[in-house]
Amino acid sequence: MELEYKSTPAEFKAGEDGTYEGYFSIKGNVDDGGDIIHDGAFAKTLSERGSRIKVLMYHDWSRLVGPAPEVLKEDSKGLYAKGRLSTATFYGRETYELMKDGALNEGSIGYYTVKADYGEQGGQPIRHLRELALYEISFVPLGMNPLTEVGVIKSLINGDQADKDEAFERILHAMAGLQGQATKAGRVLSNNNLTLAKNALGAAKELAELLEKLIAAAEPDDGKAIHLALQHRRRAAELALAINR
Repeated sequence: MELEYKSTPAEFKAGEDGTYEGYFSIKGNVDDGGDIIHDGAFAKTLSERGSRIKVLMYHDWSRLVGPAPEVLKEDSKGLYAKGRLSTATFYGRETYELMKDGALNEGSIGYYTVKADYGEQGGQPIRHLRELALYEISFVPLGMNPLTEVGVIKSLINGDQADKDEAFERILHAMAGLQGQATKAGRVLSNNNLTLAKNALGAAKELAELLEKLIAAAEPDDGKAIHLALQHRRRAAELALAINR
């Protein structure tokens, strides 16, 4: 199993004392990844390890921003959390200020899929998520991690040509962003730039795994151009990131 991530536009309320509350996952609707989270998907994981769920910034396990939520429950709308940030810490305070300013405007979850089945809706494949093993919730900006969306893979493999073109452009855009981040971070290896470089390298490794799947799934004939382009962009990213290892 691979750890998956799913974001949703947040409706957060930030209190003056560093508290927060809002939804980190919405259920019952088809999301951008072509998934539907069903009632009870979080029930088992919340009862077994709800007190061990981590609260992170950007899904980065080195950026712990607060203790486990005081309230973490599944209601009729989705996964609701209420808690407090550790504002005496750097990342806790940064998360709180960015959230108040509206810069961190999505809630996101990191999870393993335990039980799922597949169907179709409107001619498109749908994955029905029945049980999820939740490990962390994160505060993230809009579109922070497009490469983690299973919809990108689904669109390239199953979508029509317009979907494939859009998904391919998203990957190329994200690749360019990684290269730019790595190049900027590599000029002067301050502590901050070193952190940026490490984060970029981690993202590049995830991207490499995704590209392997996409290349393997590409058909020999009409997938040839995509195959070569992905290989080229992947190599370019590896070279750009190599100076930061």
